[in-house]
Amino acid sequence: SGPAALEAIETADPDIVVIDYKMPGMDGLDTARGIRERRQDQVMILYTAYIDEALELAAAEAGISLRLGKDDGLSSLEREINRLCASLF
Repeated sequence: SGPAALEAIETADPDIVVIDYKMPGMDGLDTARGIRERRQDQVMILYTAYIDEALELAAAEAGISLRLGKDDGLSSLEREINRLCASLF
């Protein structure tokens, strides 16, 4: 859930956060904004089935680094996580 993600970000130090758009308690964009307030440099991926041009723009404005559709599959998500991690270290 969004609130659980915000709580976890207080004690965890993740390299990358993967969030969905539709989550209990708070959508992914509000969650991303909350994470961005707490960790300005946090790398975030929006992984959702509901991606379109308007959502991509809103996600970028919320500070999300990468937007992926679930129809791209988990292998695409894994590939992008590996690529982003390689650029962090």
